[in-house]
Amino acid sequence: MTEPIDFLVNSPDGQRSITIDPILVTPMSGITYATGQYDLKEGNVGIGTLTFNTNNDWSFDGVTDLLSEQDLSRIARFIKSKDHTPAGLSDSPKAGPAEAPATKPQTLYFLTEANGKKIDVRVVVNYPFYDVSLSGRPAAQLEQDHHSNWFVTKGQMDDGLVQAIGKRIAKEITGY
Repeated sequence: MTEPIDFLVNSPDGQRSITIDPILVTPMSGITYATGQYDLKEGNVGIGTLTFNTNNDWSFDGVTDLLSEQDLSRIARFIKSKDHTPAGLSDSPKAGPAEAPATKPQTLYFLTEANGKKIDVRVVVNYPFYDVSLSGRPAAQLEQDHHSNWFVTKGQMDDGLVQAIGKRIAKEITGY
């Protein structure tokens, strides 16, 4: 699924149209990958994101009082049928890290500066996670939120360095 699709949900107030918008990423290679994440909207209002992990379980990080568990399960099955997701997809949500099943890890190498010193940086991109090694040593795992802010999910790293590395990752992946 590469284009938004409308999905009808029956509610006590009548039918509601929920737009399922796949989140795709196109690294500098020019190949577009599915992230396993889908933004759900009703009209112009974002409801949340439905995410499939590598085990094909799904989780929802949105407004749960707007859609029932049953509606979310139906939407997950619908996405599965459109994206030809493997048959092992669960009908119940399971918490866990969101991973991009279609994306192969990509490795970035670059130099950055911190405290007046040049540092050799290696980043293994396994969207939405970025495993960072500094001068050959594992340092932290970074992630980017929906507002394009970079943060550490595992390990420790100075915030200035996190932001500098995050900017460079974004530039390497998008070309901007």
